[in-house]
Amino acid sequence: MKIALVHDDFIQSGGAENLFAAIAQIWSEAPIYTSLVDWNKLPATISRNRVRPSFLQIFQKYAIARKWYKFLLPLYPIAFESFNFNDFDLVISSTTRFAKGIITKPKTLHICYINSVPRFLWSEKAKMEYLPQILRILFSPLLKWLEKWDKIASTRVDRYIANSKNVAQLVKEHYGIDSEVVYPAVDTDFFQATKGKRSNDFFLIVTRLVKWKKVEIAIKAAQVLKVNLKIVGTGPDERRLQNIAKNTSSLNYSLSDPAPYGAGESRSYHTTPRHPELVSGSTLRFRNPFGSIKSDKFGMTEGNKVSSRQARTITNDIEFLGAVSKEQLRNLYQNAKALIVTQEEDFGIAAVEAQACGLPVIAYSKGGVREIIIEGQTGLFFSDQSAISLQDAIIRASKVKWNSTACRNNTLRFSQAEFVSKLKLQVTKYAKFS
Repeated sequence: MKIALVHDDFIQSGGAENLFAAIAQIWSEAPIYTSLVDWNKLPATISRNRVRPSFLQIFQKYAIARKWYKFLLPLYPIAFESFNFNDFDLVISSTTRFAKGIITKPKTLHICYINSVPRFLWSEKAKMEYLPQILRILFSPLLKWLEKWDKIASTRVDRYIANSKNVAQLVKEHYGIDSEVVYPAVDTDFFQATKGKRSNDFFLIVTRLVKWKKVEIAIKAAQVLKVNLKIVGTGPDERRLQNIAKNTSSLNYSLSDPAPYGAGESRSYHTTPRHPELVSGSTLRFRNPFGSIKSDKFGMTEGNKVSSRQARTITNDIEFLGAVSKEQLRNLYQNAKALIVTQEEDFGIAAVEAQACGLPVIAYSKGGVREIIIEGQTGLFFSDQSAISLQDAIIRASKVKWNSTACRNNTLRFSQAEFVSKLKLQVTKYAKFS
């Protein structure tokens, strides 16, 4: 059987790209078709020789493709429709946006692993936050056309496999099509709890920094409660979030290092804790977040350090760590007090990774994360996407004695072995009856 794989694009690094890398390893000889590639963002496990980018690749050398790829929205459907799959028996697409729109002949089976429906088309809230107002005005006719195209393109898929029950429901709601559920793979062999003592004196966020994810509610909650918060990730909303962290008027803090932003400096803002119950003892102590382990000022052990240039903004309360390595991320999971998820996720890979390391999760109570967390055992939910609601959840979570073994055991159903087994089973079943 001749097989091809399709993915939306490789212009950012995230959960969808890591998930596709796992799919690409299952069908390791299959060519990979995609709209656009930033070769620096291609997962390391995927050979460049396998990748077949569309005509949009000619834009890659220009800033419009690297930083303003949303201007290319009108061309994505054309890019995917331009591919020729006549010689293939099976095509497996992985998508949140346009890859499902490929055109295949009746003899070719098209199975789509869908991570989400396009938020910027089907959610008014997401549309407002995905595109600047000027683009929403300019692109209004185009977005209406893209909605129609997306609905038509959804019918080109022979079988859908959703990454969660949450996404399966969205596929049914917007496309009127049923789908099976196969949860994404998480490297539970790599992400494990530390054998030593967890430091437990900072909260953690791991996400791409985009506006719709509402990371600012965690920043504001941390500032009010005077707890340490480390933020892992980069994105277009990073500068705005840094300004929120530095310019909250309700705090009085002194700048110990006035070096200009971007010079690779660290900054410290000293505050007085208001909620001593959030740590043991009568006061909130700002300790070395990795205890007695030899570490630098970013809380990283030797070999797992985040460089001072990598850490965008440092305060005693808030740290922006930027992109970190897999080893650094595990180190953070192993030493945090809890992972905070502020957004409605279609699934929520970080929440699984965290629990695999024995870390409880405090999450906004909408989306796929409800399928991942056992409330009261492996985490807590907060009902409103607001700083006040999150503050309450942080205080509640800080009074619970969490069982790291229970957190880890909850994630074994998301292991790579489970994903590979279930995905291959579904694909084989569909191919047999096609």
